[in-house]
Amino acid sequence: MLWQFVKKFGYPDLFITITCNVNWSEIREFVLAKGLSALDRPDIVCRVFKMKLDEMMTDFKEKIALEKPLQVCYI
Repeated sequence: MLWQFVKKFGYPDLFITITCNVNWSEIREFVLAKGLSALDRPDIVCRVFKMKLDEMMTDFKEKIALEKPLQVCYI
């Protein structure tokens, strides 16, 4: 898939990696209130990660003063 992307749009200008941190306040506040750990609620960890990823992508697409991206690829 990546090579099809490169073939059609060229090499990417940005290659960004984002990882999840179980110590993010959104995760900690939820699991600690229930007396759990982040390992007990992977669904919450995934939801918070997705929320932060969507927020970051919105920032890149709409709020940062760069050229509008031609294509965005999630791998």
